[in-house]
Amino acid sequence: QTARIWSLNSGACLYTYVGHTGSVNCVAFAPQSESPSGEMTVATASGDESAHIWKVAIGSQAVLSSDDDDDDKGAAESGAGESDAAPPPSTAEGVRVKNTLMRLTGHTGVVIGCEWLAGGSQLITASWDRTANIYDVERGE
Repeated sequence: QTARIWSLNSGACLYTYVGHTGSVNCVAFAPQSESPSGEMTVATASGDESAHIWKVAIGSQAVLSSDDDDDDKGAAESGAGESDAAPPPSTAEGVRVKNTLMRLTGHTGVVIGCEWLAGGSQLITASWDRTANIYDVERGE
């Protein structure tokens, strides 16, 4: 139910994403996703029949705020993010990220894979329901 980002230099866990209710089966970093503010966009595919889009602040411990997920299926949902005033302290599991910026739904089985398409505005997911979905992440569809 978690995805972790590790430091290759120190071996320490930097971030732990805790937004899924099922196993995390795939993690993909958006190509050239690091923004001028130092945020990187990440996608995760899960046993909860969804893929999530979330961001981490590279080079700092700042995290985006979260919106609660709901159980609606068949649509992409986005939440507005804003920086927390005081980031949580670093722990053995790194900074806990609970901010689902977008919840991509529509599969009726476990989502086993995800990959960003060229340009980083679309994500393709594959599921045990024998379908592949392409989502336009910029438009939330």
